[in-house]
Amino acid sequence: DFLQKIKEIEFERDSLSIQYHSISKTFNDEKTKFQTKLASLESDYDEMKRKLDTSKMEYTRGMKTYQVDYENKIETLKVNSKN
Repeated sequence: DFLQKIKEIEFERDSLSIQYHSISKTFNDEKTKFQTKLASLESDYDEMKRKLDTSKMEYTRGMKTYQVDYENKIETLKVNSKN
């Protein structure tokens, strides 16, 4: 009877150990998927931020060019109207 109880406990222990390892593997797999997805999202965010910064610079440069062109046209009109 005592040996039977020991065998039952060992069986339960082994069963729980198998369940633990299965759950642990699933958890680690999910953790790896999450970390990969997070790294991908961070990379996408950094790329979008760089594109936004580039767009801002190009917009600012373009607006400055328009401003200079506008100021030059005004000066040209002033000079032409004096003549």
